Amino acid sequence: MYKKTSSKPLISGKRNEVEFSICIPTYKRTQYLKQAIDSVLMQDDIEKYSYEVIVVNNDPQDEMKELCEQYIDNNNVYFFSNEVNFGMLGNCNQCINLAKGKYVLFLHDDDYLLKNHLKELMKSIEYAKKNNLDADCFIPSRYVLSQSYSSLKKALKNTLSFLFCVRKVYKKYLTKVDYKDALLSWRDCFLAPTCGICFLHDSLQEYGEIKEVFGKAWDFVFLYEFSKKFNVYIMKNRTAVYRLESGVTKNKFTQLDFYEYNQYLLKASELQFNKYFYNEIYWFNYKRNKGETKELIKDKGMFDFNTKYSRIKFLLFKSKQMINYYLRNLDAEKIVSKEDIL
Repeated sequence: MYKKTSSKPLISGKRNEVEFSICIPTYKRTQYLKQAIDSVLMQDDIEKYSYEVIVVNNDPQDEMKELCEQYIDNNNVYFFSNEVNFGMLGNCNQCINLAKGKYVLFLHDDDYLLKNHLKELMKSIEYAKKNNLDADCFIPSRYVLSQSYSSLKKALKNTLSFLFCVRKVYKKYLTKVDYKDALLSWRDCFLAPTCGICFLHDSLQEYGEIKEVFGKAWDFVFLYEFSKKFNVYIMKNRTAVYRLESGVTKNKFTQLDFYEYNQYLLKASELQFNKYFYNEIYWFNYKRNKGETKELIKDKGMFDFNTKYSRIKFLLFKSKQMINYYLRNLDAEKIVSKEDIL
């Protein structure tokens, strides 16, 4: 169970049990928050669904009065303000405490849903029931909205996906994934519970409190650990947009958190693949960072430059990684610009 903490409602009203609780934890990012909320309210056939939108503000000094007033007549939107700053994870745990839905969806305040999200989610839930899949979590495939990727890099990533087009013939409506996929593919792929990911509420309660580990990489760690005990599926169709530039994603200290997380995965892995390519993966985790993050890793003594690796084995590792990533249908992301989505 989660620790009980205190949040005061900013809009009063009776709340009932619902099918879906869409939880939006927020902190000092109101420039995107309205778009996130509206992306839920503008879902196709929204009137068909039993849902609530829970916005939990982690800034006790800001009651978001102007924003609250815009939704005061909407009986599906609820604003709460934490009486103290619980931190990022505390706020996510508080969202779960407040949720009344059978299913809990997370939507970060700078991401948004496409209009087909709830419709595709319902199809996935019904598909799982029809095929006797004991699903605890549904991960939507998504677009990554980024202006930092060069046209060449974006084209290369999307071309690689096209080259493995044979997978599109047999790509399942739902693809089951677990922690071993994270270890073997060695890509971020599905491990980011931010935009529209859906959990069975009972499974979240059984899992317990989300722990604070590896700083800003906490969400990847959480879903990695969750997938060890519960059944996680990737949805075939893209229904959400993850905004890469708006947050702290590109901060060198954030990248350091992800570096530590990746090294943790390497050391924790029991797969023979990772043991055989240990040194190559060790170097890969370092090389994938940008210059200032590499300097930070070096200054903190977090990398042993005496570790030797084979270039041939490195190429074999990268090939194996790529094949597993695409043929296992783990490429849940497509990098786009805003114009590509519209």
